[in-house]
Amino acid sequence: MTPVCFDFETLTFSPGFMAPPPVCASIYHPRHGAQLFCTQDIPAVLERVLDDPAPLLMHGGAYDACCWLEWYPELKRKLFAKYDADAVLDTIETERIIEISTGDKRGRLALDLMAKRYGVHVVKSYVRTDFGRYYNRPLSEYTPEHVRYACGDTAELHTLHERQEQRVIVSRKDVSDLCRGSFWLRLSSNWGVRTDPARVAGLERATQDEIDVLTQFAQNVDNDGNPLPYGTAF
Repeated sequence: MTPVCFDFETLTFSPGFMAPPPVCASIYHPRHGAQLFCTQDIPAVLERVLDDPAPLLMHGGAYDACCWLEWYPELKRKLFAKYDADAVLDTIETERIIEISTGDKRGRLALDLMAKRYGVHVVKSYVRTDFGRYYNRPLSEYTPEHVRYACGDTAELHTLHERQEQRVIVSRKDVSDLCRGSFWLRLSSNWGVRTDPARVAGLERATQDEIDVLTQFAQNVDNDGNPLPYGTAF
């Protein structure tokens, strides 16, 4: 079954804000072509692709899925069910398996770099970090370049996926297993946790003091490094 290609454009992520709200969503299927949806239309689009029996294809989809859970938690069960049904695919995870299978571990997995290896022309643009201005704004306000970039990602993703599958190296089952693992790792990671630098520095100092005391105890020396009688209590 031909997958539905999916991609978010989000607000810019930052430390402590690693699952920012989606600004727009694009989908692509050969039957319908590329379609772009503004912020207000995203919930309906997400429900539609989750209910569709066709697999969902993304590039680095663990990030999109985390944004999905953060801002549309009412769809959590359907998203988990999609993963559990082996119906989530990813061109990055596919390429990881191909690299391992062929021994060619180039590791450059950005969409434009990977697509170039498969003869797929992807044009990255300065607008890729410039979608925040359109949060909760209609598509009529988007520039032609913003529309081209968002729609182009999913259309190019479809072609890339086809060419990966033509190599007959990776099964969809293997890819979906890896996608599921990547999603769980992303969810359980502590990326983006904010800390207080002063408190962290204090913790480091206190920990180092404890290490010094334990080191002296292990070496049986006093604070000046002089040997203590064997068995001297600290």
